[in-house]
Amino acid sequence: MKIKVIDNNTRKEKLLKALYDKWKVGYDETNFGRQVTDLGRSLSVLELTDIAKLNKSEIEKLMISISSDGFACMYQSDPNTNQKNHLYLITEIGKKAAVDNHYHNLSAVKNQTTLFEIFGVIIGILGFILALTTFLIQRNNIDPQIEKLQKQIDILKSEISHTNKK
Repeated sequence: MKIKVIDNNTRKEKLLKALYDKWKVGYDETNFGRQVTDLGRSLSVLELTDIAKLNKSEIEKLMISISSDGFACMYQSDPNTNQKNHLYLITEIGKKAAVDNHYHNLSAVKNQTTLFEIFGVIIGILGFILALTTFLIQRNNIDPQIEKLQKQIDILKSEISHTNKK
């Protein structure tokens, strides 16, 4: 069974990859004799919704974050303010981040850190269980010895009291 946790970095990586792929198609077409403008290389929120399978509000939030990181910019805002179907274009820094899998690497580091934290807790719990088990085993070994010594003390007390009576 594989548990897949999707965090915002995974979603951001998907959006950044989509922006890069759209730019790359435009770049390839330009090199083969067709003129593609930045408008043709940009993606709208609705197009990103289809690609990422997220709702518009999530796309907007993630794109604001990606834009604030400098990886994308709002190329054209939607004139209809109710629709918010803005166009986004990848930046030069964003192209490098897409190629370097920037957000994917952030997720990997976060997952590795979380894994080490979990192992630390597990090791601590195992250490506690081992210490408790050792304590209980030693306690069980000491109890019969204490009883034996207590009997010897009682015998000595009775002998001393017997001797004193004479």
